[in-house]
Amino acid sequence: GASPGGGPLSLTCSICGRGFGSSSLGIHMKQCAVKRAQAQQQLDAAKRTAAAPPPDMAIPSRDDFATKAEFLGAVEAYNAEALALFEESQPKCVCGRSFNPEKLAAHMRGCSAVKEAGGGSTRKRSLAAMPEGDGFHKPLALTCHVCGRDFGTTSLEIHVKQCLEKRVAKQLRLPENCRTDAAPAPDLPIPVERDYETREEFQAAIDEYNAAAMAQYRSCMATCQCGRRFEPESLIVHQRS
Repeated sequence: GASPGGGPLSLTCSICGRGFGSSSLGIHMKQCAVKRAQAQQQLDAAKRTAAAPPPDMAIPSRDDFATKAEFLGAVEAYNAEALALFEESQPKCVCGRSFNPEKLAAHMRGCSAVKEAGGGSTRKRSLAAMPEGDGFHKPLALTCHVCGRDFGTTSLEIHVKQCLEKRVAKQLRLPENCRTDAAPAPDLPIPVERDYETREEFQAAIDEYNAAAMAQYRSCMATCQCGRRFEPESLIVHQRS
């Protein structure tokens, strides 16, 4: 979005997560994909990750929108999706945080969740211990029924409250005919690790919760005449293209 001081608008690159001028993003992404591929080749095979795809919408152009407010809404929607794609493409620590591959190892040396996973009771280790190697496995994560993104098992409740507040603010900036109600929470309790004896049981409960949360999220997305579903801000951009 615009800088706090009213500076130029920037658009987020889904590959590196950084912001670039709206006229230069397309050029940057081609160069960024090449640089990322080269950087990945220098990593151990187990630490490599696939690059994030671009958002499922066209790069917003001011010429495509009747008002600046509509353009700003499209930029915000594009940036939110690009950043979400970038974060999803990053390797994650067992604490749920995402990092560039070269930074993850440094983080893990001081991460309390990693230390906890490697010690404590036998039951705790059975739930949280990392496999032998570098710890680049997919961590346990819960899906937010409001935005459809995944979050650490201990942070979902905090996120959902903040997510609902942000969603209300975003909806008020949309045309009334594009607004949708937030999805209700799944009719299941959020799985808590201490309620399960094994990691497998905990994972099964998470899978069930996530399926219900994603179904709720998708049921409240705006639908285009082509049948595809979008966040309301993204739908406006999609319909223009």
